[in-house]
Amino acid sequence: MLNYIVRGKRNVYKDIYEELEAIVMKDEHLQDAFTSWVDMSRDSQGLLAYNARLKEVLDEEAFINEAKLREEAANLKLEAKKDQWIKQGLEQGVEQTARRLLKMKMDEKAVAEGTGLTIERVKEIKKEMNL
Repeated sequence: MLNYIVRGKRNVYKDIYEELEAIVMKDEHLQDAFTSWVDMSRDSQGLLAYNARLKEVLDEEAFINEAKLREEAANLKLEAKKDQWIKQGLEQGVEQTARRLLKMKMDEKAVAEGTGLTIERVKEIKKEMNL
């Protein structure tokens, strides 16, 4: 039965072929499917219909796979942006704290130690605040 399907294929692994043949011969549903396929393949209109349906199924599968890949890519981009936004938010919070401490006349070194900012960044913030 499989011989009909793989005719013309020269590089068929004999052990795999024989195992598949044995499976087909034991399964009534597979036998019916192969018999139907063979019968349909003999008719040129049936073969055209089969090939058209196969193309439709493969196109639909490709469309679904492409949509999944696009969704995964979008999710990865979103995760990267989310991490970036969190980091920016934390940095802004630290700098806002530094501004409050500088407004309270705390010295630059203490603000740097308390916030984790470099002394240079604390001086820049102080300059931006015109203090």
